Amino acid sequence: MRFSEIVVDFPHCTADLLSGAELLDAAGFHKSAAYSKLSGAVHLAYSGDVDSARALLGAARKRLTNEIRDRAILANNAVAIELLSQSPDLTSCIDELNSVICTVRDDFSRVVLHINRLICLRLIGDVGRARRDIDLVERILSSPKFGNTDIFWNAYFNIWAFFRAIGDVVAEKRVASRFGSLIPDCPAYQSYWDARLGQNIDPPPEFSFLMRFDFHPEYISHWQLDAEGFRLLRTEFVR
Repeated sequence: MRFSEIVVDFPHCTADLLSGAELLDAAGFHKSAAYSKLSGAVHLAYSGDVDSARALLGAARKRLTNEIRDRAILANNAVAIELLSQSPDLTSCIDELNSVICTVRDDFSRVVLHINRLICLRLIGDVGRARRDIDLVERILSSPKFGNTDIFWNAYFNIWAFFRAIGDVVAEKRVASRFGSLIPDCPAYQSYWDARLGQNIDPPPEFSFLMRFDFHPEYISHWQLDAEGFRLLRTEFVR
């Protein structure tokens, strides 16, 4: 249940993530449960339940704060939720991303962090720094070292929306041309991205809250099994 988001993603796996977290907590797999909560929290925010998302994120953060490798995930997902709130604290969002953005080494996470910072910088009107984030993201996407192509849709949409917002028509058309060659890994997203790009297609109702925004914050998952689970399993088998 914790890994169902790899197969079907939002909104189809949200119930699995939340139920899986409860089962894992009940079984004593608290770190694995926290990872489910981290993803489930953003899914709740995507559906419009930002208050519940913050509460779930807080529970995950309480368990994972001392895990150094998880600090970037915690910061990023907190920002993704904040951006979908009624009055996001953009300065705090940027500060939180800046505190972890230089600690990340994998390209996928770097793209996500810089895209979310791009959104923040665009919303406060800092066009210069936003363009630097775009340059870095486009360099990574020109030769990616990861296989998840869904992030291309998110990245190019937010870059396209940025150029559209500042009135750079040439750059807007350049980025829009990239979408024709992309194939979504999850078919449920096709109508969503088509609607986002003005194809006059109604997205599924599950996306109605996200469609209120002219940006799309992205979250990061932690999909690896953790040592805590193996230790508990070993204890059970040894007995």
